[in-house]
Amino acid sequence: MKQLLLYVLLGALVLGTVSCKKERISLLVTEQTSPTDAKLRDVTFTDSDNGFIVGGDKFDHGELLTTSDGGITWTSDTLADKRLNTICFRPSDQKGFIAGFDSYFLHKDPGASFWSFRNLSGGDEVHGMAFNDTHGVAVGGGGFRFGVIYHFSDDEGNTDTIAMPLDNELRAVTFIEEETVIAVGYGLILRSTDGGINWTPNPIDGDFFYAVSFPASQIGYVVGVYGMILKTEDGGLTWNKLRKARTIGSGSQFRDVFFVSADKGYIAGDRGLLWITDDGADSWKIVDNLPGIDFNAVWSDGQNGFLVGSEGKIFQFTE
Repeated sequence: MKQLLLYVLLGALVLGTVSCKKERISLLVTEQTSPTDAKLRDVTFTDSDNGFIVGGDKFDHGELLTTSDGGITWTSDTLADKRLNTICFRPSDQKGFIAGFDSYFLHKDPGASFWSFRNLSGGDEVHGMAFNDTHGVAVGGGGFRFGVIYHFSDDEGNTDTIAMPLDNELRAVTFIEEETVIAVGYGLILRSTDGGINWTPNPIDGDFFYAVSFPASQIGYVVGVYGMILKTEDGGLTWNKLRKARTIGSGSQFRDVFFVSADKGYIAGDRGLLWITDDGADSWKIVDNLPGIDFNAVWSDGQNGFLVGSEGKIFQFTE
């Protein structure tokens, strides 16, 4: 019943916004030579030189693309026989983690030359993952109506809360403090204050929330695939709706959000969508010289950024 009500709500909402000012701009955009034509799902950099992209085909293979020259050249390595969706690095020591379809999970110690592989129990698709020094959390699911949360008891892929069933598919998760975690998904925002073991739902809904970004412990942003933008200034306890969802099927869809500071952030999405804000989402600049590629992920240091998406496409942009 909840899913039906959410569909009705999404269909009834029309475009609305608090932060309505938008300026169209052009950026210096360069398409990088990509070693793959598979769909790319996530991108991150550990420093100005070393970058990482994951993707692949659902039932065929999972790829890791790496660069050590700031994104000028990329090399590909097939790490799995299923799609890889998400990659993150623990801030304190840069240990790496990758997860994807069929509960595939890989980890790599700092300085190691290979990734260790295992399956998480349950066989569910993992869409998002986050680690800090003491905890790890992965979220996923499928079909809008099934969600899963894994809580990691260590950084080797062992879980002490396995395949926690939910009625809503989950898409993204992030730590905002040592014990505070935010997860988002289909009509649902969850908050945990014990490192991801127990969760409290937030009453806000109205979109399929795809991505979350917290540039500071109290300030965070969430975007929904149908266009909703949310902001919190109290660590995810309450959310301010900056932009409503659109009617299903109208306009380009939001796929990712990434903030480098409380004010500076990016939203990426379908058909070449890239929005940039410099004032904490009070206003947005719409980049209008990107090709009509469906972008799944965006990363930036505030000046130089990368977009990845369909057909193995990688674009670097400079402000």
